[in-house]
Amino acid sequence: MTLQIIDVALLVASALDDVGITHSIGGALASSFSGEARFTQDVDIVVDLTPDQVGALVSALGPDFYADVDALQRAARTRSSVNVIHISTSIKVDLFVVGGSPFDQMQLLRRQRRQVAQEPDEAVLVPPGRGSVRPPMA
Repeated sequence: MTLQIIDVALLVASALDDVGITHSIGGALASSFSGEARFTQDVDIVVDLTPDQVGALVSALGPDFYADVDALQRAARTRSSVNVIHISTSIKVDLFVVGGSPFDQMQLLRRQRRQVAQEPDEAVLVPPGRGSVRPPMA
């Protein structure tokens, strides 16, 4: 089976769920789930990641992903972004660590479940609207 971008997104979302990390898929992938198709070659996910959760996340992602523990720790501490890479497909997953701003918190509070497959039953959590990951520029 050839993994597609949605499959990789589901793998990462499952790992985040296993560790108890609140998350929401954003960017072009989320826009597609909201009816606005956009081309994308990566996955954007907003995460509420703490340094204490990094080890468990790397374990949950397993050997199919390249995940730099030091980079993940730094992103969790500084509330910045980091990526993990699905090794066999080279699909990059950008993790945007929430920074505590009202926009960041609202994105996680307002997320909605979107069905992506019936058999098996699979869904992702996305922000309402067009799936932004960062606030619009002024």
